[in-house]
Amino acid sequence: MPHRPLAISTVCVLGALAAGYTSVLLLSTGMWAVPPTAGERVVGLTAAAVAVVSLLGMWRMRRWGVLLLGTAVAARIVYAVAAHQSVSLTTLVGPFAVMVVGLLYVKQMT
Repeated sequence: MPHRPLAISTVCVLGALAAGYTSVLLLSTGMWAVPPTAGERVVGLTAAAVAVVSLLGMWRMRRWGVLLLGTAVAARIVYAVAAHQSVSLTTLVGPFAVMVVGLLYVKQMT
């Protein structure tokens, strides 16, 4: 297995923590002024699961992890545009940062 750079380890750990936090928020009921619908919860939890799977791929230094993450981010943008929702650049900073780190090391991945 190729050596895992510190930057990959860092984004994978932080990304996994963010996905866990998102899952806890989506599964909690008491803190929402307007709670998410069941469909919104399913979509959010599915997105968190896809993020964790892609981060696991990156953690294991596999190119498919970077490809899966890129596909998920692109799908998120396409869905927002198709649904006539605003695409906030601030919500894409994290995924883009992880993508940049993944792309920097993709040649070292198998």
